[in-house]
Amino acid sequence: MASGERPGEFEFIRRYLAPLSSEGGFALTDDAAELIAGEGWVVTSDMMIAGRHFLANDPLESIAQKALRANLSDLASKGAEPVHYMLSLALPDDFSEADMAALASGLAEDQTRYGVKLLGGDTTATNGPLTLSITALGNRPDKGMVRRNGAHAGDRLYVTGRIGEAWLGLQALQGRIQGKWAGQKAAYRQPEPPVALAAYLSGLASAALDISDGLLADAGHIARQSGKRLEVDLSLMPVSEQARRWIDADDAPDDRLLDLATGGDDYQILFAAPPFAEDAIAYAADQTGIGITRIGRVSEGEGVNATGRNGPVSAVRAGFTHF
Repeated sequence: MASGERPGEFEFIRRYLAPLSSEGGFALTDDAAELIAGEGWVVTSDMMIAGRHFLANDPLESIAQKALRANLSDLASKGAEPVHYMLSLALPDDFSEADMAALASGLAEDQTRYGVKLLGGDTTATNGPLTLSITALGNRPDKGMVRRNGAHAGDRLYVTGRIGEAWLGLQALQGRIQGKWAGQKAAYRQPEPPVALAAYLSGLASAALDISDGLLADAGHIARQSGKRLEVDLSLMPVSEQARRWIDADDAPDDRLLDLATGGDDYQILFAAPPFAEDAIAYAADQTGIGITRIGRVSEGEGVNATGRNGPVSAVRAGFTHF
């Protein structure tokens, strides 16, 4: 293999893979693609590798569920109702039958919870780490999937759920922060994607995506694809009461807000919507029981402007990247 500096993840996709994409692939600029033929489907795919996307000693049931839910989160952000998925596995040589049963048990539980069914896939052995790759398919909304590129100046910016819980959980699991963080550990291992919001999103959002790499990093994707500036107020970012106490305990609370906004693994939805959609958004939150919080707005310009409790903030890195 040739040596030398290689492009980063997104530049690799733009330079080498996007030219290979077809009409429904949108030049690989979104969370998912549309299969145009037939009734119409939204399709997405994610891979997870031990030591990279989950801890090697995480329970196998939760590993399987995290892999599936990451894909369901992408579908939800596109307004698509999940229906089917395909699974490919690379199992380490020491993976036992009990391990296989645990993995399948986690998937079976989530199939019942989310109403999805396995279609097929592939299995192989590996002398490397446990690897799961899932491709999920959902019903395409009548108006088409909600893209990243539709935000307009004047739109308001919303986020579902709580941000930073999974990052705190990972820090606790790795012993980097002390205290009781059971809820946050669960958020890292078994995220709760807002799947029920999908039924409402295509009629509300002008642009949306799944937050997996970090709130600020993923806000940057909407800004870039829409050709607009996203102004994010981190002091409005929804966090748990325990996370709020953790923020308040620091002399530089904005640094801790940045940690939560760039940590990743949230599997929530960031979306832009016009001002007149405010009542409909409140109705969707009430009907689904999903928390929806306004955290900023869309304006003319480019990039992401973030502010904290004490004014503008700047992150060393906006979020997680695979390369």
